[in-house]
Amino acid sequence: MCSNRPMVWRKTQVGAFARGSAALVLAAILSGGPALADPISLVARQRPSTTSSFSLDFGAYGGVASAQITQTDFELEVDADLGTAHFAQYKQFVDPLLLFGVFDTGNIRVEVVPGSSTGTLNVLTGEFTTQELYDVYFDGDLSPFGLTSPVRLPSTSEDTMSLSALSGGEVTMAWTGTYELPNPSAPGTTIPFRYTCSVQAEFAPEPVTLLELALIPNVINFNIPRSLETSLLTNLDKALNFVNTSRELKAATTLVSFISLVESQRGLKISEDDADSLVSDAEAAIVMLRDSVISR
Repeated sequence: MCSNRPMVWRKTQVGAFARGSAALVLAAILSGGPALADPISLVARQRPSTTSSFSLDFGAYGGVASAQITQTDFELEVDADLGTAHFAQYKQFVDPLLLFGVFDTGNIRVEVVPGSSTGTLNVLTGEFTTQELYDVYFDGDLSPFGLTSPVRLPSTSEDTMSLSALSGGEVTMAWTGTYELPNPSAPGTTIPFRYTCSVQAEFAPEPVTLLELALIPNVINFNIPRSLETSLLTNLDKALNFVNTSRELKAATTLVSFISLVESQRGLKISEDDADSLVSDAEAAIVMLRDSVISR
């Protein structure tokens, strides 16, 4: 219910995105390719090695009730060119909650209401914000509160995505909202509460995600002189166009040229750490591209 070098490099959000958009358009013009690519679907699953939780905070009416989230699966659709993000699908399973020490919710299942999710993405920082509706299904009897399953809850999520060849793809999610229940002890009044969901999820990198969500943002974010930045972005934009037109070997060859250009400026106009990050992501994309050709 919630939602190398990670791309959570910090700038002011408006300034960073404005510069990123201009650089992407410039690279597209120089390469003779279209500026817009298809949206990317990231299929993610809750990371089993970290604890994810769902909490209800009733404040003075009953404190906090928390439970462990046992499974989360979602499809996040992002558009790096338009700066948008939304959940195409979302399903989550939560252990039972005990409300006010008495009322057992039973097992909980959470699903996003189809078509309700909208949001924005800052591709240079990996930060995205979404708003959606969730249907919350529960097995327990909450009729004293006038509730029947499912309960529809609105939410706002503040999330961060990071991606590199070494660490893989990660989404750190936190969504919150407010709601109120009828007060069974005082008819005509309500009990307000706040709900919070925190989840860490992971997804497998693919060539297009490494290009759009790691390599291109990192070239723009790293402290690289503008003329060299433009040359690097031109190579990446060509590779992206080849990927999007199913010409994987041409994309791989273009990324080899990208690596050669990075290596020629290692320790000069590109720092050692930045060069390591760019080369490792490009090499990983090349391996994936060549494997996809072999597996056909």
